Amino acid sequence: MIPAIKKPTWITFGFCLAAGVGIFIETAAYPAAQGGSIIQGSAFYPRLLAGLMVFLGALLVGRDISTGAGALADVPKDTSDGRDDRPSIRPVVLLLGLSVVQVLLIRYLGFIGAGILFLFFAAPVVGPVKGSWKQDLGFSLGVMALIFVIFELFVGLDLPKPMIG
Repeated sequence: MIPAIKKPTWITFGFCLAAGVGIFIETAAYPAAQGGSIIQGSAFYPRLLAGLMVFLGALLVGRDISTGAGALADVPKDTSDGRDDRPSIRPVVLLLGLSVVQVLLIRYLGFIGAGILFLFFAAPVVGPVKGSWKQDLGFSLGVMALIFVIFELFVGLDLPKPMIG
């Protein structure tokens, strides 16, 4: 007998698997180490996150297999006031999609440019307070400036540069 695996679990697993494989393929040309040293190259963290995405997707399938049903099956669909209290997967899917787009854009915009775009569009999704686009832009510029200072200037790691310009 095949255990029940919910359709959203398969969709999430498929997305995580496709994104993880896509990230591994896209970062194949990136250096795994910095100049033959023990300092990790620019492929390390995207590949680490891609592996975690695939692993978490597989954990969801494993959860459904071990329990016989997805976790959302036990959450009441509607409350007395008519609201749907099930957790939404929309923010997760949006962030994973933005992550894939960021990895694809790194080649053309560099790590900093792609990171600014990622954070600009991700900030309204994960931020505790919905701010204006100016606040989101300031946040994304500030975070990427900090990342540049830490990794390029202090650690000496060469972040991927843009092909444009």
